[in-house]
Amino acid sequence: MKRGISLLLALTLAASASLPAYAQDTKQDSDTKQTAEISLDSIEDIMSRYNLNIKTYLNNLKIAKENAEDFEDTDSEDYYDNQYEIAKVQYDENVGNTILSAKENYLAYCADNDRYEAAQASAQNAEKAYNVALTALSSGFVSQSYCDNLKDQYNQASNSLVQLEQQLTRERSSLRTLLNLPSNVNMSIQPVTADDIDFSDIPNINYGEDLIVMRQNDPTIKQAKLAYEYQQTLDSNERQLDNSYISLQQAKESQEASFQQAYDALTTAYTVYLQDVEKVQRKQTELDVENKALALGYSSQKSVDEKESNLKAMQSTLADSRKSLFSSYLNYINMKNGFTTGS
Repeated sequence: MKRGISLLLALTLAASASLPAYAQDTKQDSDTKQTAEISLDSIEDIMSRYNLNIKTYLNNLKIAKENAEDFEDTDSEDYYDNQYEIAKVQYDENVGNTILSAKENYLAYCADNDRYEAAQASAQNAEKAYNVALTALSSGFVSQSYCDNLKDQYNQASNSLVQLEQQLTRERSSLRTLLNLPSNVNMSIQPVTADDIDFSDIPNINYGEDLIVMRQNDPTIKQAKLAYEYQQTLDSNERQLDNSYISLQQAKESQEASFQQAYDALTTAYTVYLQDVEKVQRKQTELDVENKALALGYSSQKSVDEKESNLKAMQSTLADSRKSLFSSYLNYINMKNGFTTGS
């Protein structure tokens, strides 16, 4: 039975190794195909090259521009100029949302990969504990129920590992689809690091100043303003003009409320992230102390393994809070710059 459990874990981990977190799609392909290295900084350039939705948005913008040029100096000039201005706003918004979606997918993959490493360590430790218990059982030092309990823990850890591997496979496939990489281009996902976005700016954010910028850039407000201005050019009656003005005010109120929510989410995520960073540092210190105690003969390998497992679990939690902070930061900055988040 002991040999069977060891073999099961070996097969599980071997299968997991077939999906290295940040490796290229396949080694053979990497020798013959181009490779797109995916990171926060590269996603926008890659999508502008390959993503069909972005190309469609650009075509729509070009059509609106051509219409405006074709109807210049005609009775329809104001209408098509207005449509072109709306198309520019929609283009910025659609492209921003498309790129943001890909970045959030990338961050989710990176966070799950960090969680995967913790799950591997958990499965390995569960196997060790179960094998030790089996040996102790054969010598009469532990009970069968004790071994069964450790076996259940091992099975649960192994199942979690497999499920997480499947989740990574789905996220990898989803990211490739969002990027719309052609079949002759490999995808190499690079690990996300804390340096990819400068979090040091977050405590210095001036919400009042950013709110003014957001009002100027927000596509919903822009479109409502364009509609109101267009009604003015038509010499619309007072009620039509009044309704258009009301729509503009409602757009401002709605987007300002959304921006406030984005700011609140960002500050909350930043607080949680800092707390988790401190916890990881504390767990790392505990592991370092335990390793020194082991070297001096005052601790056991089991105790070191437990501390290491706790550290990896906390690192996984940190990866989640980092992903949340990245997403909240991107949402806030994008909305400030005129891209709604669709959330």
